[in-house]
Amino acid sequence: MLKLQRQLRNVKSNNVCRLCDIFLRLPVRSAGAKLDIKMFASIESQATDIFSAAVKAVLPRKMVENTLKIHGNVLSVEGTDYNLKHNIYVVGFGKAVIGMARTVDDLLREHIVHGVVSVPCGIQATLAALGRKDMLLKQGSNIKICEGAENNLPDEAAHRTAMTILRLAQGLTEKDILLVLISGGGSALLPAPIPPITLQEKQHVTKLLGSAGATIQELNTVRRQISLLKGGELAKAAYPAKVVTLILSDIIGDTIDLIASGPTVINYPQSLTGLAVLQKYNLLFDVSDTVRRVLERRESSFSSSARNKACSVAVQNVLVGSNEVALDAAEHCARKLGYYPLNLSRWLQGEASAVGEYFAKLTMHIQQAYQLAKRSPSEVNDIQSLLCGSLQSLPLDWQRRLLADKQLAMCIQRLKPFCVMSGGETTVAVLGSGKGGRNQEMVLSWLININNCARFSRVPAAHRVDTPSHADCASANFHFPKASWSRNQEIDICFCSAGTDGQDGPTDAAGAVTAVRSVNGTMVANTKASLLNAQAYLEENDSYNFWMKADELGGIGQLIKTGHTGTNVMDIQVLLVNPQQRHLSNL
Repeated sequence: MLKLQRQLRNVKSNNVCRLCDIFLRLPVRSAGAKLDIKMFASIESQATDIFSAAVKAVLPRKMVENTLKIHGNVLSVEGTDYNLKHNIYVVGFGKAVIGMARTVDDLLREHIVHGVVSVPCGIQATLAALGRKDMLLKQGSNIKICEGAENNLPDEAAHRTAMTILRLAQGLTEKDILLVLISGGGSALLPAPIPPITLQEKQHVTKLLGSAGATIQELNTVRRQISLLKGGELAKAAYPAKVVTLILSDIIGDTIDLIASGPTVINYPQSLTGLAVLQKYNLLFDVSDTVRRVLERRESSFSSSARNKACSVAVQNVLVGSNEVALDAAEHCARKLGYYPLNLSRWLQGEASAVGEYFAKLTMHIQQAYQLAKRSPSEVNDIQSLLCGSLQSLPLDWQRRLLADKQLAMCIQRLKPFCVMSGGETTVAVLGSGKGGRNQEMVLSWLININNCARFSRVPAAHRVDTPSHADCASANFHFPKASWSRNQEIDICFCSAGTDGQDGPTDAAGAVTAVRSVNGTMVANTKASLLNAQAYLEENDSYNFWMKADELGGIGQLIKTGHTGTNVMDIQVLLVNPQQRHLSNL
């Protein structure tokens, strides 16, 4: 711990990337060591520490150990017992399964005959560089690690591994146990298109749906209907062996037939077909004739046959971790930092830039209420009434959650720091030719919208760009108090959004973080962001390069770079509002 503290003292307060790197190196449990998280020097560091706490809560070892219980030669999984006799075969696919495989190997090594695990390109080197040897397989393991799916897209390397997994499953007997490890990113790491569909044709379908803004549920619906392994086909291939599947969810609602396209979920609901998804986005005739014919054949041949029922009896699917677990840890960390946390949504969906705009509106409403409370003492009911009126521009489910109790109003009345967090997964409709990811785009949209409603700044007006009039802001439901303010009434505000897997889109960043300040009732415009022409970057879907430029300029925000974290439970958003300026001395 002393070593960690020395590391922190050598970190500049705005170097969020480095801080995330240090925090993610911490072991899941550090006996006897307690980190005083109030030592952090900036609100940006506090936000990223909350994100780091969320990630550490869903690292694989603890979740697997809580699920697999070994008593002699008996393996117990959620109340079901399996006899162990050198009869365990392991397969896995996903961004988090390498750590799951290590834990399984530690627990069951003497009974494991063979295993094949498909993981993202570069994850072993990244974990080794971060000092996470506890997530890497030991020498002599019977489990083979295969890397593939560069930039989170199915490729030939992942396809070869998928076919190896299929052959392993097909060779099992009724005495064998197939232990399947699944996490987010598993679909891209298990590409096995039904012949005569080629891998290139399947990749084309994936890219078309992603660019059209299809949800992960819709994307997986198509994937599993053109796959040899998805939609329960892996479990069928392994029959009559028993199948135990440990699942780390990256799907909103934790619907297991959609996680990695449900390779061991046989009787899944068919409320939506692959053809219907393609028709919805007007892509039916943009895919190859081969893909269309296979989808038509699968749609007409789906049935709940007797064999399907027999296979289902031999399968046990267990959910071992989810975004909910990560958010619970984030809430706990926020409380320790002195913030009152409110979980806005565990189901965050929608277009990333639109969600960023909603978060900006929420920010403006909250800072206005804080400033009103600073100006003159107000009753909680008065502040609650103010919020009821101002929050009407937000989605209805957000309004209900924010007003469900009076904690937000009470924090505002007492001028206490407040934290809004959410979890889920948004989408990006790609219209430009830039580079970025949904989290980076969401934070960029937030910053643009905050800037657009910043009326005053401490810099000369000649240096401000695209600052709207008071009437413009009022039309967007931002109501600024008209009274004169006392000097130096400041509120620090920070927003970050990042993926728990450490990879946001086809980039090396997990997400981004930025911070602004409200002075005497008005939001201070970030002139550097205006000078960079942030809106042009957003329109080009070029958020990654915006944040790279922002990092060079300083004072705007920056990318959060963790490398592969070894887990994946979707994304986390953190909005911090601190009216008390609890800044600590430089480390």
